[in-house]
Amino acid sequence: MTASTAYFLNILVKKFNLKLIKNMKTFVILVFILMSFANINAQDQHKFTGTFSGITDNYYFNFKDTDGKIIEFNEMSDDVTIDLFDENVIGKKFEIKWKVITIELTDESGEPTGETTTGKQIVTIKEILSKK
Repeated sequence: MTASTAYFLNILVKKFNLKLIKNMKTFVILVFILMSFANINAQDQHKFTGTFSGITDNYYFNFKDTDGKIIEFNEMSDDVTIDLFDENVIGKKFEIKWKVITIELTDESGEPTGETTTGKQIVTIKEILSKK
């Protein structure tokens, strides 16, 4: 159970008092609905395992999987603790969870154009240690 699901269940207990829930079927349906809402964000995430190749000229984070497929990420979430700007991580293998984000485009002077595009944001990243 996620923290947000537990939070909503706590509110349910405090605000509505479980005595109002007459039977177990109603309770199970309510829990299922709450868990469905809590997992929406997790469903938007993708997984990727690859080797870090470095940072591109456009400051994208460049990774390559074992089949040679390259994937570039536009940004990292604030929760990421691995410093991809450190050259010592180039060549290391990582497991990455990422999501699609909307990026606002800007003109040459940095002003928003009103147009958007999609990009990729690293949500979590974990180094995969090589077996020796």
